[in-house]
Amino acid sequence: MLYNASTRTTRDNDGVEVRVPGFGDPFRVEYLNPFKSSYAVYFANLADTFVTMGYQREKSLHGAPYDFRKAPSEII
Repeated sequence: MLYNASTRTTRDNDGVEVRVPGFGDPFRVEYLNPFKSSYAVYFANLADTFVTMGYQREKSLHGAPYDFRKAPSEII
């Protein structure tokens, strides 16, 4: 990631494009790794609570990971 001090914005390095596979799939934010280990629970408990309230994964419950290094004004 490159930072431009004059515009106070960032951009990917030349030749790099960061994309998240499965964007929108709630599983992408429920656990910190794909093995669903108990030590890697991130938003799974919250998602399970929403499911008990009637939400459905990938229909009314979605996951949207983001690049924490970017400021909210830079997220498109």
